[in-house]
Amino acid sequence: MGDTKRPALKVRDYRLYELDRIAADALRDAKICVKGRRVDIERLILEKFKLKIESFADLRRRWDAYAFIDTTARVIFMDADLMNEERFERKYRRRLGLDLQ
Repeated sequence: MGDTKRPALKVRDYRLYELDRIAADALRDAKICVKGRRVDIERLILEKFKLKIESFADLRRRWDAYAFIDTTARVIFMDADLMNEERFERKYRRRLGLDLQ
């Protein structure tokens, strides 16, 4: 029987100035998505980055993840419960990456 252990994810640490630059680059030419300190994440993802956002039933329960990106299909899959529950809205926005408020 082969090794069934999942490979460890590689996570890179960023310095604050690097994160500032990444955020500035992401928001460049996307003024329509920004109002004050609030960013319309869904619009930014759909219009600027041309990614789709799809719900995925039981993602958290099955794979212990709230979201993942399929770069070949250009789709972000989000846990369906996270997307559909109003009480999880802030967590959903954080998982998409840019809740600035």
